[in-house]
Amino acid sequence: MRFVKRFIALSSSLLISVFSLSLVFAQDASGSNVPFTAEQLEQGSEKYAAHCAACHGGELEGGAFPALKGEAFQNKWGGESLNDLHTYIMENMPLGQAGVLSEEEYLDVLALILSHNGVEAGDTELTADVVADHEFPAAQ
Repeated sequence: MRFVKRFIALSSSLLISVFSLSLVFAQDASGSNVPFTAEQLEQGSEKYAAHCAACHGGELEGGAFPALKGEAFQNKWGGESLNDLHTYIMENMPLGQAGVLSEEEYLDVLALILSHNGVEAGDTELTADVVADHEFPAAQ
């Protein structure tokens, strides 16, 4: 009887652990929990205003160039590697001045883009390692 109780307790704990991990991985795959901080968002806003807003609009709504938020943007990048978007931005933006920002500054701008696409700031910094392990959130 003692063996049966231990077996049930262990099985229950294992089942709960597996279920919890599956929820974490499901969130990671959706990209909805991509971490970045409020400080990165603030820095990204400043860099965006100085280097991106003239072409992509003050609120990322688009202008001379495409919007960086909303359905069309999410349809293009949603479910795609966040690293691909990060690399694209670093290698191509600002137009004619690619590489003018540091990697940290590009990550800050990416945090701003994520924010405008429904991802909330948290306590963990967005880093190149984090970007490599996440996808851009799919359109909702």
